[in-house]
Amino acid sequence: MEFSRHPDCQKCDLHVTCTSVGIPTRYFGNGEPSGRGRALFVIGEAPGFDEDQSGTCWVGRAGQLLEKAYIKDVFHFHEKSDVYVANVCRCRPPNNDTPTEKQRKACLPYLHEDLDLLTSAYDEVWVLCCGAVAAWAFGFKSLTEALKHQGDDLQLRVIQ
Repeated sequence: MEFSRHPDCQKCDLHVTCTSVGIPTRYFGNGEPSGRGRALFVIGEAPGFDEDQSGTCWVGRAGQLLEKAYIKDVFHFHEKSDVYVANVCRCRPPNNDTPTEKQRKACLPYLHEDLDLLTSAYDEVWVLCCGAVAAWAFGFKSLTEALKHQGDDLQLRVIQ
């Protein structure tokens, strides 16, 4: 499954200050994704320094913690589903600041495009929002609001 990089994106001002423009969604596992059954789509806020330098999302400390503590050792998601990772904002904000609403809105179509690709390939796609910015991408003002809608038409599931 190929996710678009968008290296020429100039929808917001972040392309001027970051090293890697348009860091794409990626498969977060060993081997090849199955492309069937269940996928877990983990969404964060924006790339950090390590991601900006490498051009790959979720490779820094947060990505290492996600992989070791949650994907492999605690919840064993890698045994139950193919795991993909992305960020709402595809470019690193200066000083790792929280992306502005304008910056998030500029990248949102890319995130939805990737989600559409996943939902067309898998029977089930679970979305794990890591933080309020990720919850915002799905129309919630906060994580608290998202949790109130658990089980609504969005079929939002809290994984504990």
